[in-house]
Amino acid sequence: MSGRILWHAHTRSACALRLIEYAPGTLLPAHAHDRDSVTLVVRGDLVEGSEQGHERAAELSVVAKPAGLEHDNVFGPAGARTLQIELPRDRRVTTVTLPHAAARWDHAGPACRALLRLLAVLDRTSAPAAGGALDRHVHHTLAGLRFVSASDAPPPSWLLALRQALEHESTPIAALARRFGVHPVSLARRFRAQFGVSPAAFRARRRVQRAARALLAATDPLATVALDMGFYDQPHMNRQIRAATGMTPRGLRGVSSWIGTSGQRVS
Repeated sequence: MSGRILWHAHTRSACALRLIEYAPGTLLPAHAHDRDSVTLVVRGDLVEGSEQGHERAAELSVVAKPAGLEHDNVFGPAGARTLQIELPRDRRVTTVTLPHAAARWDHAGPACRALLRLLAVLDRTSAPAAGGALDRHVHHTLAGLRFVSASDAPPPSWLLALRQALEHESTPIAALARRFGVHPVSLARRFRAQFGVSPAAFRARRRVQRAARALLAATDPLATVALDMGFYDQPHMNRQIRAATGMTPRGLRGVSSWIGTSGQRVS
């Protein structure tokens, strides 16, 4: 099963842009692309598997992927909508270090800001910018990508368990260190070396992603979303979302709900 192209365009420099929607439960078996690409998850969630292990992506997740990387995808119960940029065959994502066949991930971090700005540009026009204008927007977006420095090796099982606990529990990090039998300083150092962010930053970013999902899924008042997602209050949520995305919650709700009209298929 494949995704449905909602909108697509090509720049003069042969970059391909697509807004793609995947149905709930879609499974894409192992495959590889012949071009470097960058993808933003606008809505929904998925799990991507490769030789690096498995990565769970959700709203505001970004991946820079080199040509030739074999990977598979399983989309969640709500499906997903993604903005994808494919580079020409003779170009690479030069702002991202992609050793051998490794992907680079960013979850509610600096990379999503540049792609959200591009999405906002496309959203503000009834017909997306064409020719040289679109070229400039895409070039500026790719030049603005920033990814954390993370390990390319698959993480050990205890770090995966720690990451899952940080994502789903409110247990203090010091208590998690005791659970895993690691000194808090060592835990923080090894987590950052593996995933590129501190345990506290990882937990905060995942909370921002959950808030983004709630903002896009309903029209609940912002104060309600803030309390439901575990923020102290609405201003606290506003600050965290603006820091991650460069947008207010209202702005994010508006831009990320943009949808195209085409119904072509992509495999």
